[in-house]
Amino acid sequence: MAFSVKLDLTSLARSSRGAITGVLFLEVDGFGYPELGWNDFPVIILAWWARAVRDLRASGVGAEAVCRFMDGPFSFSLRALSYGEWEVRLLGKNGELLRTAKTTPGEVVRAIQVAAAAVLQACAERGWGSRETEELQAAIRS
Repeated sequence: MAFSVKLDLTSLARSSRGAITGVLFLEVDGFGYPELGWNDFPVIILAWWARAVRDLRASGVGAEAVCRFMDGPFSFSLRALSYGEWEVRLLGKNGELLRTAKTTPGEVVRAIQVAAAAVLQACAERGWGSRETEELQAAIRS
């Protein structure tokens, strides 16, 4: 199974209020979710996901975490089937199940960490430090 977080760092933009937006979506077994080129709030979302994954890893078999996107009603869930296998469930606008796939905790953690590091570096290069970037740094350290 392939689980990855896709970014387009050239799409990053900062509003006058400091909100950072840009292209961020999942690719699960070749399926772009919520859609290819989805634009959202990558700094905030990646911090949410990093904390959710940390908590899931600490909770053990049978536990579940929900990871949300900020724009739209989209989310995906992760459920620990065993210590080495997680189920990913991609949910539609009305909570309907679109796809399921199995992955490893390590694959999910790496995907989020790689994406977070790339976003943080891009923000640092642009001088876009903020409370949100600090929260993301703290979330991926934990």
